[in-house]
Amino acid sequence: MQVGVDESITLTIGASEMGQGSFSGLAQILAEDLMVDYARIATVQGGPTLASWKVAASALLLVAITWGAYRLRARAPYAWFGWLWYVGTMVPVIGIVRVGSQAMADRYTYIPSIGIAVAVVWGVADLLRNESRALAVLLVPSLILAPLTFRQTRLWKDSITLFSHALSLDPRNPLAHNNLGIALEAEGKTDEAVAHYRQALEASPHNRNARGNLAYALLFRGKKDEAERELRALLEVTPQDPAALDALGEIFLDRGRVAEALPVLESAVRADGSFGKARFDLSRALASSGRVDESIAQAEQAEAAGYREAKLYAHLAWQYLSRNRLDDARRALEALIAIQPDYAPAHANLAAVYERLGRPDDARREAERARILGVRR
Repeated sequence: MQVGVDESITLTIGASEMGQGSFSGLAQILAEDLMVDYARIATVQGGPTLASWKVAASALLLVAITWGAYRLRARAPYAWFGWLWYVGTMVPVIGIVRVGSQAMADRYTYIPSIGIAVAVVWGVADLLRNESRALAVLLVPSLILAPLTFRQTRLWKDSITLFSHALSLDPRNPLAHNNLGIALEAEGKTDEAVAHYRQALEASPHNRNARGNLAYALLFRGKKDEAERELRALLEVTPQDPAALDALGEIFLDRGRVAEALPVLESAVRADGSFGKARFDLSRALASSGRVDESIAQAEQAEAAGYREAKLYAHLAWQYLSRNRLDDARRALEALIAIQPDYAPAHANLAAVYERLGRPDDARREAERARILGVRR
């Protein structure tokens, strides 16, 4: 690998028996690992090449099978059909067009294998006209393959089982560690997820997905010092990551470091103007700085972007009340109650707003509801 003065990268790859996908796949993996633009990586062939006789033998075998299947098209049309199916559906996944970071994968043979299955099944049926012999020939491999298939499918039971198995075969696989961490976190096993994110980073220190996942998991566990370190490390290489900027700004904000939170949250909103949560957190920071009108504007844009959490409406209600915008406060409190109908303070505040709006019946209803909920609490 060579890095140019313009930060372009030239990746020299030995000839691969896995096809052209090796070149695009390895370049993609390198781009993800180093967190650089894929377009800045050029791949060239180098190193030992595939022996000429292997290339010739493979070409001859391909031609021979094709010619044989063609000659049998009248007597055994299933052979011609099956071979054409296999070759035709294999073309899109032989590496001419990149379809992922991997050079090859088992799933690439799923659809092409239908052609082979057609040729084999109809061929066996054609050869074994005697039904009892045909049944025996088909039954024996089925009895052998059935338990093997059952054992293999158990590995695909769920993501935890699958990636645990992958790690049993390759304990330092960063992708498997990261994906297992995601699966564990979805099951509420955050501490175990954190351990796997850390192992992913040990194997691939520049893996931004694993570092981001680790930071957010630590933040969820309340380990803000560790989360801050990971977020800062992530932002050193991806300074415009809106989720990381928002998470770091939220840490600053929750610690009362409003002056530090404001520019970070403003950067998050600039990076992604449709990121509703970042706008909400920026609204909180602006409110803490006494910039109420700007705070309201950001909160309203957060709602327009689809961020409609209870805490947004509680925040909006207080900001509206501070500006004596009673009807807007009413709307925000009603939205809050629609999300959290048993939240007593919202009913109490809404009762006060109704009273000031000259709606005494509504005010009494909400006050009674707040009293009942308050007694329950």
